Amino acid sequence: MEHQTANNLLDMITKILIFLIFSFNLSIFAQENNNSKYYKLYKDGEKVLRPIIYVFNNSTTNLQKLDNGCVTFNIDDQVFKYQPNIHKKDSLTLNVIKKIEFKKVKELFNLEHEEYLRTVKEVMDEKGFKPLPPINHSILKILIISKEKNNFIRYETNWIYSKF
Repeated sequence: MEHQTANNLLDMITKILIFLIFSFNLSIFAQENNNSKYYKLYKDGEKVLRPIIYVFNNSTTNLQKLDNGCVTFNIDDQVFKYQPNIHKKDSLTLNVIKKIEFKKVKELFNLEHEEYLRTVKEVMDEKGFKPLPPINHSILKILIISKEKNNFIRYETNWIYSKF
């Protein structure tokens, strides 16, 4: 009986250690916050300015407003989230809208990959190693323009989900 209890305790300690090691490794490779103007590809790496990409949301059925003020956009099987406590939101005039170059959501993967490759090339030239790609969509800064009644609202968002 005592031998079985000791084995159970050893199993539990092993699981806890594996969990702590895994958690520590994730924190080492952590990226900049998604709402930052910059991203990093590795710990203590150079901050790189996130390219700003504009996406137009022309449908009110693509957005979901939550009680806490958050707005979720479901566009082409991708989910973008505006959080009022960390993101900016403002209105734009039609003249400003006409000057913006909008991208399709389907283009975002290629834009993100091109930016990653550009930054990796710089890191390889300077530091001599190739950092891993981020596990989240932290490279691009996505601004969604949504038409609400007669207003154009610009939402700063996090690209939080991809459905493949």
